[in-house]
Amino acid sequence: MSHVVSVNDGDGPGSYAKKQRTVLISLIIDFVLWIPDIIAAILSGSIVLFADAVKCGNEIIATFLAYLTIRRMAKGGAGAYDYGMGKMETITSVITGGVMLISLMIVFVLPIR
Repeated sequence: MSHVVSVNDGDGPGSYAKKQRTVLISLIIDFVLWIPDIIAAILSGSIVLFADAVKCGNEIIATFLAYLTIRRMAKGGAGAYDYGMGKMETITSVITGGVMLISLMIVFVLPIR
């Protein structure tokens, strides 16, 4: 019995279309749940709530990058990749890390001022 996951574009359990739809729904839900965090952080002026809103924003960016990666993978060999999908993974990791570093600096600077 094989445990290989299908990667076709149909509606099977391993299809890119289903994975793309799942990540998109997760992105929408994350964004909707992020709005109350932002409102609470603004109204309260709390650094802790602001840090939580920034963390949620980072998660939304990571989910969006995952969505873009799945969309690119669903195209198959249509794009030219120098290093395969590993290149896309590296780019998304660098972007996510950069956003997290900027968020960390903001959270550390705000209490000082």
